[in-house]
Amino acid sequence: MEVTVRAHWINGWFLESLARPAVEIDGVEHPAVWGAPCRVEVESGARRVAAGARYRGTSTRLLGRAPRLVAVGDGETVRLHARNGLLNSDPFKLAPERTPKNP
Repeated sequence: MEVTVRAHWINGWFLESLARPAVEIDGVEHPAVWGAPCRVEVESGARRVAAGARYRGTSTRLLGRAPRLVAVGDGETVRLHARNGLLNSDPFKLAPERTPKNP
């Protein structure tokens, strides 16, 4: 699975300078980098996926999470793009893009 986390163009300058993105898959958090794919090996089946950000220096729960179930088939790579809304408080919405693994 690959998840690319981006900030909205209006508040991106603020969020990208003060927060770190992360991806959460089945309750396990994986650090991410703004605009770069976060690659995580997952088994096939339904996976609970969320993306969000945490302000630097804090250890609070990931902000902006809006988890959704994503089905992953055998031999499938699921690519998701996550972007928050106009306001910093808007959740990161996930949009899938699917491609087959090496045929």
